Amino acid sequence: VLDTPVRKPQLFDTMTRWREVAAELGLSLAETAIRYEMDASGWERDRVVSYMHLVEAAMRRQTHAVYEEPHDVPTTAFRPNMAAEWAAHMTSPRRLTDGVTAQTIKWAYGAGAGIPGVPAVAGPMGSGGGYIHAALWAVKEARGFSDDDLLAGLFVAAGVGAIAYSRTEPTGEVTGCTGETGICGAMAAAGIVEMAGGTPEQAENAASLLLQAVVGVPCDPVAGGAGQPCRSRIITTTCMAHVFADLALAGRDAVLPLHEVIDIVDRVGRSLPPELLCTGRGGASVAPSAQRKAVAFREWYEMTAREGVRRPPGNLI
Repeated sequence: VLDTPVRKPQLFDTMTRWREVAAELGLSLAETAIRYEMDASGWERDRVVSYMHLVEAAMRRQTHAVYEEPHDVPTTAFRPNMAAEWAAHMTSPRRLTDGVTAQTIKWAYGAGAGIPGVPAVAGPMGSGGGYIHAALWAVKEARGFSDDDLLAGLFVAAGVGAIAYSRTEPTGEVTGCTGETGICGAMAAAGIVEMAGGTPEQAENAASLLLQAVVGVPCDPVAGGAGQPCRSRIITTTCMAHVFADLALAGRDAVLPLHEVIDIVDRVGRSLPPELLCTGRGGASVAPSAQRKAVAFREWYEMTAREGVRRPPGNLI
C-alpha cells in the first residue's frame, strides 16, 4: 500500500526481526505482514486485506487471461506465443515435465504474455507479480489450498519484497537478474511455505536457500531475443520456489538469514561490470548470434514503426 504522512516506524527490515515480532505479538507471519501494511498506510485491517484481494485478482488475470479470455496474443518473429506452445506441448506424449512444475510453467508463461489491455502486476521485475502468483497458484491447485491460504502466502511474499526494497535495489541495472528474478523466487518460496503451514523459520530458510542459488547472475538481455536469457532465469526461480519451500519444510537450514543474503546480492550485484547490468553491452547480449538477432530486430523495429504495425509490449518478459 502507499505510504502516508502518518506512517509508523517500519515494523521490521529483516525476516529474522519479522519472526521475532510475530512471536511477540502471537501472530502468524502473514498477520504480521498485514500489521506492517497497516502501520505504513494508516488503513484498517479490512482495507489492507481488501486491497490485497484486488491485487491478487489482477495477478490471477495476468496469468490466466491468455488461456481463458478471447484475446489475440500479439506475436512476431522475435516474440512467439510461448503460452500456446507450452499448452500444446502439455498434450504431447513427449512431455517430460508434470505436476506442480508443469503448471508453474503454464501460469508463468501466462504472466509474461503481454496482452494489451490485461494489466501486469509489477515487482520486482516488470511483470514479477504475475510470476510470483504463478508459483503460488500452481501449488494451490496441486495441494487444494484455499483462497485464504493463497492470500496469506501473498502477504508473506510481499513482506519479503518489502525487506528486499529496504536493503537493496532489486533491478537489473543495479543488482542484475539476481535482483529481479532471484527476489521474485525468494518471495514465492517464502509464500509457499506459509501456504503449506510451515513455521516462520522455514519460510525464511526457503527464501534464503533460493536466493543463495542465484547470487551474481547478470542482466544481459538479447535485443529481439524473446526475453532471453532473462526469461530462462525467471522460469528457473519461479519453478524452483516450491522445491526450496519443500527443502525448508523438510528441515533444511539455510545457514544464512535472508537479510544477509540480500546484502550479499547487493554487494555482488554492484561489483558486476556495467556491461552486465542491463546495458546490452556484455554477457549473452554480445554473443555472435545475439548480435545478428539485434541487427535484425532493429531493422524490423524501424520498418514496423514506419508502417504502423501493431507490436507487443517488448518490456513484458
